[in-house]
Formats: sequence, C-alpha cells, structure tokens
Amino acid sequence: MKCLCIEKPLAWTLLTVALLLSGEVSAAPAITAAVPALLPAGAEISLTGSGFGAASAASEVVADYGHGFFYTLKYSDWNDRTIRLRIPDLGKSLTPQLRVVKGRQYSNSVRVTIRPDIRSGGHGESRAHQLGIGDKGEDIFKVINHPPTCGNVGQRFDHAEIIYDKKRFAEAQFVALPARGCSRCGAIKVHWYNEPTGSLQYRMKIFRRQIEGVCRQMVRRLKKS
Repeated sequence: MKCLCIEKPLAWTLLTVALLLSGEVSAAPAITAAVPALLPAGAEISLTGSGFGAASAASEVVADYGHGFFYTLKYSDWNDRTIRLRIPDLGKSLTPQLRVVKGRQYSNSVRVTIRPDIRSGGHGESRAHQLGIGDKGEDIFKVINHPPTCGNVGQRFDHAEIIYDKKRFAEAQFVALPARGCSRCGAIKVHWYNEPTGSLQYRMKIFRRQIEGVCRQMVRRLKKS
C-alpha cells in the first residue's frame, strides 16, 4: 500500500495557515505611517498600519531615543490598525524611532521629529558698566537647572543671549558657555570692555529646554532595529 505523505515544508506551511485561521498565531505588526511626523514635545501622533492587535500587557510602542536608550510610550487609544500616543521630549534625541512590540513580534521602525519647547527666564539678569576712564573685566552668571522627576516637566540649559540696554564705545562677548543640554552646567562667563566715555549695560537671557522626567519602569532593553 502506498503512503500518501506530505513533504515537510508543505506540512509546516499548512500548519501555519491553520494556526492563523484559528487565531493561534497572529500577523506581525507593521507600521505604514506616523502622523504628524513633526510635532511639538508632548503632543499626540497616530500610528497607522496593521497587525497591532488589541491593547494588552504584552503590547507596547517603544521609542529608540539613541545611544541604546529605549522607552515605552503612553497611548490613549489602541486597535488593530491605529494607535494614538504621546511623544515626550526626554532631553535626549529629538528624532526618536518608534516600533510596535506585540509579544515577541516587532514592527518596522518609523522616525518622528520633536519640536522642543524652549523658553527664556524672563527679562534676564542685568549688569551695568560705566567708567569715564574706560575699563574691562569679566562677569560670571550661574546656570541653575530644575531637573524633572518621573512624568513631570523640568528644564535643561539650551543657550544664552546677550541683550544690550546701553552700548556706547563698549562690547560684551561670551568666553565660556555650558554645553547645550547639560544637567550640571558650568558658569557663563562674559568678557566686557568700555572705552573712555563709554557705557555698557546688558542683560543675560538664559533659554532652557522643557523636558519630561524619565520613569525607570518605562525604560526597556531592546535590540536596535
């Protein structure tokens, strides 16, 4: 009697199809678009695609902020084809890549761009120099950040500007500036001079980037896509 056998590759194919039809195996998630791709810090976007499944403890959207830092994002709506979620500025890369993770299945990556919220500290600290014989010197300004806690907003130094109120035969210029995004920042140093009969009055305006604090329980360890 002849045996009616099915070749192994065909058998596996038939088994996979059967499992898909029975719901035992689900299609891998795939992202087709992120809208908008450019957004203000903390705003929501929509991920559209397929195979996202229903919201569950085993499903999440993970953002790759660069340098091996992966972070789970909070969502407001999740269904098989659309996910609505917030994109926070964590003080890291402004162009994170997003992936949908469903159990052990990973989607493709899409990149979004965050527009940072940068604010100045009011009118700024003022310094005045007016000597009839002329002079020169150096002013020092401290940079104080307000670091954020988990889920709350804080600040990081971004840049500084010199604003002149009076300037006659005089000049002021930076000789030391902290690195943009520093958490523990050095002082700002300004060299100034005024010639005889000159006068100088300026304000230091410090601009800070508003960032959200990292929650440790949201940090993930994933392979780069």
